[in-house]
Amino acid sequence: MAQVLVIADEPNMRWVLQEALGNAGYHTHAAGSGEEALLLLAEKPIDVAILDLKMKGMDGLATLRQI
Repeated sequence: MAQVLVIADEPNMRWVLQEALGNAGYHTHAAGSGEEALLLLAEKPIDVAILDLKMKGMDGLATLRQI
């Protein structure tokens, strides 16, 4: 089963994506910021990341570069 990381600063968006992916059979993790995502990635193997491009602090493109 694929491990999917949802990175979005809006809680409702994270919830919707996690619900949809979970219902499709994926195991999901969530992060509310780029910084939080990088900490989570250091601990867990992730197959796919879905990033919000416009986030406060580290935006999606900066997060992607760090990943």
